[in-house]
Amino acid sequence: MPPALASTPTVDNSCDASRQPLTGAFPQYNHILQLNSDGYSNYNSLQASLKAREIHGLTGQVNYVWSKSLDTGSANRGGTFLTNMQNPYKVSNAYAPSDFDTPWNINFTMVYEMPKFHKAPKLLGEGWQLNALFRAQAGRPYTIYVTGDPSNQGLKNTFAVYNGQPLEYDDHYLEHGKSSYFNLDAFSAPASGQVGNARNVVREPGIAQLDMGIFKSFKLGERFTLKAKWEVFNVLNHAMFATSFPQNLNGSSIGTFFATPDVGIGLNPVLGTGAQRNMQFGVGVEF
Repeated sequence: MPPALASTPTVDNSCDASRQPLTGAFPQYNHILQLNSDGYSNYNSLQASLKAREIHGLTGQVNYVWSKSLDTGSANRGGTFLTNMQNPYKVSNAYAPSDFDTPWNINFTMVYEMPKFHKAPKLLGEGWQLNALFRAQAGRPYTIYVTGDPSNQGLKNTFAVYNGQPLEYDDHYLEHGKSSYFNLDAFSAPASGQVGNARNVVREPGIAQLDMGIFKSFKLGERFTLKAKWEVFNVLNHAMFATSFPQNLNGSSIGTFFATPDVGIGLNPVLGTGAQRNMQFGVGVEF
C-alpha cells in the first residue's frame, strides 16, 4: 500500500513559484505534469524535377518545391524556449507556419564535360570540366514575443500581438534610415489576461547563391591522373543576411541583421551558403 501524502509539502526553494499555478489548489504536490495529444499539423507540396543526361557532354538536374507546412507546434520536446500552446483552451490559436516552413525552394546542378580543343596541345586541350550549383529558397518563419506573463498562467515569455499591418520587408533598411527590416508597428504586447498571436508571423530573409568550379585532369602515364580545381562560391557576390530568432519585441536587436547566413547558423563559415564571394584552389592525384 503506497504511503499517505504528507499534509505539508516539502518546498524546494530552487523552483520558480510562478511556474506552479496549481500549488494553492494542490499543496501536497511539488510538481504536476500534464501531457496531451492535442497538437496537429499538415504539409502539402508540389514537387517537380527535370533531369538531363549526357546531352553533348552536359548532365544536369533542376528541382523545384512549392509547399506549405502548418502546425500547432514544431517540436515534440525541446525546440525554442517559447511555449507553443499558450492558450490550452484554444489550441488552434497556435496554428501557424511550422518553424521549418519554406514556401518555395529551387536548385539545379550542372556538369559539363568540355569537348577537346584539337588545335591545342593534348596536355591542355582535353580533360576540362565545368560544374555549377545554384540554390535559392524563401526564408523560414519565426515568432515575436514579449517577456513576462500578462495572461497570469505561469509563462516566462508570451507571443506578441500581430495587428495585421503589412510587414513591409526591406533588406536595405539601414540605407533607408530604418531600425528594422520589417514593420515593428505591426506588433504590440498582449493586454492583461490575454496571450498574443504572433507565432511564426515574421520570415527571415531568403537565400540565393550560385557556385561554380573548373576542373582539369592531366593523365600521367597509365596509372596516375593529376586533377586541379578552381571553385568559386557565391559567384555573383549576392548579399545575404541572417537574423536571430525568435525575437523579443522589446529587445535592442529586433529586426536587425547580425551576420551572413553561414555565420548565423554556426556551420562552415566562409565556404558555407550565404558568405561573400570566396574561392579555393586544389590539386589531387588519382591512382
